Amino acid sequence: MLLVLPAMLLSTACAQPDPPRTVEAVYLGLSSGPLAQAVLADLPNDVVLQSGDIQFTGDRITETIAAEQLPPDEQKALEVEALFVLEKLATEPLLEREATAWAETQDEETGDAVIDAYLQHIADGVVVDDDDVRAFYDENTTMFGGASFDEVKGALRPMVLQQKRKEAVYGHINGLSARNQVKVHAGFVAEIAPKALDNPVDHARRSGRPTFVDFGAQGCQACDMMEPIIADLSRPWLSAPTS
Repeated sequence: MLLVLPAMLLSTACAQPDPPRTVEAVYLGLSSGPLAQAVLADLPNDVVLQSGDIQFTGDRITETIAAEQLPPDEQKALEVEALFVLEKLATEPLLEREATAWAETQDEETGDAVIDAYLQHIADGVVVDDDDVRAFYDENTTMFGGASFDEVKGALRPMVLQQKRKEAVYGHINGLSARNQVKVHAGFVAEIAPKALDNPVDHARRSGRPTFVDFGAQGCQACDMMEPIIADLSRPWLSAPTS
């Protein structure tokens, strides 16, 4: 018994708690936005989202969709994307709560413009250096008509800075549920997920196999140039030439 006890204690000490069941962890691809890291939970009554004093009900989603006054087929499609509607409803109050807390620590004014000031603060924290500009140039060399990096880097810097600032703001918004304690009703998500994920792209993403998705359009010159390449890639493996 004396020999077993230390092993038991070690096993207990090394045991790690189960990771939270988030929307993204359980339903891969259902959300890549503000609710991706929301925790699936049992919530009371018709509540589908809860974060402190912020909450939304299923009726609020229904009312929001009805207010769009869409044709029946478009309304049905939006009902399938009920989590997307919920994300849109929850983003502003979650951001406002963060923005107000930030403003109070910075002696900034609160009010209607507090979210804009907060996001501008996020954007202002982004800087770019020559390596960032060079990376953009190397990835998009054909855009510059043979001009060297030294010739275009001055004009490129503000463009790259603007792009990175947008990415920082979008990334911050999409991380709302990772920074806040956000819960969504597990039953609500379980009901809508099979319908929302029932499309070719999500089927491919969840298959675990490499997938090529063509988002081309008629009349697009670059898309037309890609057609023979895509046709070649789409051939069954069995008919592909072997070496």
